Amino acid sequence: MSTSTSELIGASVRRIDALEKVMGTTRYGQDFWMDGMLNGGVLRSPHPAARIVSLRTDAARRLPGVHTVMTAQDIPGQKRYGGPTVLDHPVLASDKVLYAGQAIALVAAESRELVEQALRLIDVEYDPLPAVFDPAEAVKPGAPQIGAHGNVAGHEWVQCGDLARGFAEADVVVEQTYHTTWIEHAALEVECGAAWPDEQGGITLRVSTQSLEYQQQIAAVLALPPDKVRVTCPMVGGGFGRKLDITVELYLALLAWHTQRPIFLASSREESILAYSKRHPFTLHYKTGAAQDGHLTAMQVHITGDAGPFVYRSALVSLHSLMLATGPYYVPHVSIDVQAIHTNNIFTSAMRAVGGPQVNFAYESQMDRLAHELGMDPLAFRRINYLQPGQSLPNGQVIQGTVLLADSAEHAWKALDEMPTVVQTGSKKIGRGISSNMSGYGVPGNAAACDIEVQQDGRVVISIGVCDIGGGQRSSVAQIAASMLGVPLEHVTLRLADTAVTPPVGATAGSKTLYYCSNATFMAANALRKRLLEVAADLLEVQVDDLVLQDDEICVQDQSG
Repeated sequence: MSTSTSELIGASVRRIDALEKVMGTTRYGQDFWMDGMLNGGVLRSPHPAARIVSLRTDAARRLPGVHTVMTAQDIPGQKRYGGPTVLDHPVLASDKVLYAGQAIALVAAESRELVEQALRLIDVEYDPLPAVFDPAEAVKPGAPQIGAHGNVAGHEWVQCGDLARGFAEADVVVEQTYHTTWIEHAALEVECGAAWPDEQGGITLRVSTQSLEYQQQIAAVLALPPDKVRVTCPMVGGGFGRKLDITVELYLALLAWHTQRPIFLASSREESILAYSKRHPFTLHYKTGAAQDGHLTAMQVHITGDAGPFVYRSALVSLHSLMLATGPYYVPHVSIDVQAIHTNNIFTSAMRAVGGPQVNFAYESQMDRLAHELGMDPLAFRRINYLQPGQSLPNGQVIQGTVLLADSAEHAWKALDEMPTVVQTGSKKIGRGISSNMSGYGVPGNAAACDIEVQQDGRVVISIGVCDIGGGQRSSVAQIAASMLGVPLEHVTLRLADTAVTPPVGATAGSKTLYYCSNATFMAANALRKRLLEVAADLLEVQVDDLVLQDDEICVQDQSG
């Protein structure tokens, strides 16, 4: 059996959505409107910690053009939501607020201006409470309890070897504390979407997200069966981890359910920065030892991350930081302790390479300082300590396969040869350096499925639940299927990211989406290809190996040559 001659794999092929993006016709989360649609808005707390003494909405409800004002008591089902492990974030605060920006009430009205006016008419009386902004203070005896189960959101630790022996063998020891801060995701597209009641007593959401996996949480808040909640995702204008968690989904669903009208809601840029998750700030204390010949002997690490008031993915970030804390280096004697602590700062969750950039900043700073203390070239020092096949990480994972750290670092350094080592610009000096990093890929337990069918006219229809966040996810699966089935890309129709019709693939996150989706697509296309060739071989009375799928046809190969 000949392979496909479509030549779509390994070639530079124009993305199927390239033209619409260049022309500005791509319909993102905000590019959607329905007849009868209302605008939604959220009232948020100005206080980081306060008791809600009273909440009066009468004036807002009486405003002409306002269709509903909702508070916590109007939620028909589950009152809390959250990340993949803990549901500790109130949908709407009822008794107290734990960060500035926490949602308290929802409004649906006939215009954005009326929404803003109604939000101003809601009267909330607050009794400010002591707030804690420093994780170190939050773990002291007598500190206000912020988390539902205490102020520790996540705690991971590991030890290997003999730390005392490792430092005794060191000729140089460098000890330093490093700090990283919150980082805003700042996707071009803010949190946004639409929702509307359907004809079968359910709700449909069209929302900018990285995951359809929150269908069950949305249904629980509405007190509906999950099959009554349909979640769809258009092209997403960037996520970087923030849209991996619930953003506007619950607000949209509640307002649409309560009013039985279509609802549109989009954050302002200011609200996006104020109210939604950030990268975890870390305080990292590193003590690192090395022998005179440059080999690392020991590393002791204490990390404290700021989780904000809710858990979200802090436990996962703690675990990732633990796994990556020693970097791409072999250290025989290690102790690592990572905690994520609740405070009254903004809550933190997933952002690109969760937990990786923070520890990279710290351990690479240590490498530079150790090289300086030993009088060694920074690259030469790193090369001595790069992980090799057969060596282990502190968690016991053995490095297998090829390791190209030294080669890649050498190439990167040589690429800088034409740059001066130091450039003096007024009072500033601009230098050059090198940093090595490693990161994990994938999400434990993740799986993906894909359905592919051929229509009577020969067109191919792919159904797969992937959210395309701008990384070319939809083009990738189309290329693979078109190549396997011998059809041009323009004859491939995609049904994407719709809980009603597409098989699940997990979230678009963890740098694993192409791997999972491409393999699921390949397997489905390969099975369909095999069946098509078997049927054609029977009809044409030839062997399967004599056939080729090419240019929308199944042909008998020319064997004259």
